[in-house]
Amino acid sequence: MMVLLRGTNYDFSAQQKTTFGADAAAAATSITVKNSEGFLVDDYIVITPKNEQSEIVRVTAVTDDTTLAVTALKFAHVTDIAMYRLPYNRMRFYSSATATGTYALIAGSERDMSYADDFTTFGYAAGTSALFYKRTFYNTTTTTESAIAEADYFQTSEEELYLTPEEFRSLMQIDPEDCPPEDQLRTIMRLAQDRVELDISTSNKSILRIAMFLKSKVALLAALAIKSIAKGYITVNIEGRQITKAHQEFVLESENVNNEYMVFINSNLTQEVTKTNFLLDTSLISSVTRQQVLDLQQGTQNVADIDNTRYTGRRIRY
Repeated sequence: MMVLLRGTNYDFSAQQKTTFGADAAAAATSITVKNSEGFLVDDYIVITPKNEQSEIVRVTAVTDDTTLAVTALKFAHVTDIAMYRLPYNRMRFYSSATATGTYALIAGSERDMSYADDFTTFGYAAGTSALFYKRTFYNTTTTTESAIAEADYFQTSEEELYLTPEEFRSLMQIDPEDCPPEDQLRTIMRLAQDRVELDISTSNKSILRIAMFLKSKVALLAALAIKSIAKGYITVNIEGRQITKAHQEFVLESENVNNEYMVFINSNLTQEVTKTNFLLDTSLISSVTRQQVLDLQQGTQNVADIDNTRYTGRRIRY
């Protein structure tokens, strides 16, 4: 069982704001701004929040009134795009058995804040809805952390996924910038799991996990196909290789993986059926019902009739 923790991002509305004074290319480490006043070295900047190309960079130097040196941009940005000062760049999650108890840091919960949405999420594999949670903000450069006493506690509902987004990204070996934000990826995987549960009925966790991986891969490739409509050919790092594809190529690859998915579930569920011994277990099925099932399998009223036809000359229909 796993719970999805959703921490509200740091509110930057009261922080220093500026805009790009000139276009900036991806990988640029120096940006032109309308006014650099109020920005300091080791501050962080969130660029174009609530956008697919939202990102956080660190200020490495304030060159002059209109120039900031920053860590390399992931995306290209155009003039007049907004940016806001951030005292923190990461989020940490804590848990407690009671609302007013002592909150302990959850190992592995620290992660970069995502401003593609209002929340940064963390899939807590050992979590339960009975626990109480808090989140803090953290600056990885200065090691400054917001006070946990000032954070509101929250609870969450349980969500069981056969495969977590972190595991899926690891298996796919896909670069974070080429992958949808975690909350969007989780939605894609949730829908893929719903499809798997409609397609198959099994308690075998191995089958369910592999089936979900394949179906999630189908959905991810379909999402990349949609993305490529606006951009023509796009290049992504996925499964340890750099690939450049257009819409139709992603669609075809998605269809191929979906065929692989269908072959997988059909072959594995067939194996489960052939391993079932209920026809031989008289405690589960009566001898009469057993004979009826065998008759249906053989296409005859009674399997003994096959021998009788040798003497009566009757035709048996299969």
